[in-house]
Amino acid sequence: MGPYIRMALFCEAVSYEANGNMNVHGVFDQIVLDPFVVLPTRCTLKLAVSAVRGDAEAGPTPLGIRWESPDGSQTAPVNVPFQLPQSVPFTFASDVTATITQIGVYWLDLFLLEKLLTRIPLPVVRGEQPIQSQSAVVQ
Repeated sequence: MGPYIRMALFCEAVSYEANGNMNVHGVFDQIVLDPFVVLPTRCTLKLAVSAVRGDAEAGPTPLGIRWESPDGSQTAPVNVPFQLPQSVPFTFASDVTATITQIGVYWLDLFLLEKLLTRIPLPVVRGEQPIQSQSAVVQ
């Protein structure tokens, strides 16, 4: 079985140390839109993922990414070229683009080997609402 997700989150930046350790900077749990942002709007987010291979075969493996809007509509999956390494665990960071068409909770689905690995919630609120946690602000 596998692979298995250890971490999947949105952040402002990712850096790597000489020993290969991933440093994740500016983790956020929601997007706060400026009250005057006109929808739809696009934003680019940093996605950081850490996983273990498990029994999955090492080698080229497409990583599928799909967004689900608050109304339940889904984008077509986008496959990102990815190399599933022999080493365990592995980390991955990539920019992903979200098109925000409405206020509410968006979901980012991650697939590997056409298997749903995890879903990451991303609430989108307007700036006049109270900020509940660490947030990315879109102006």
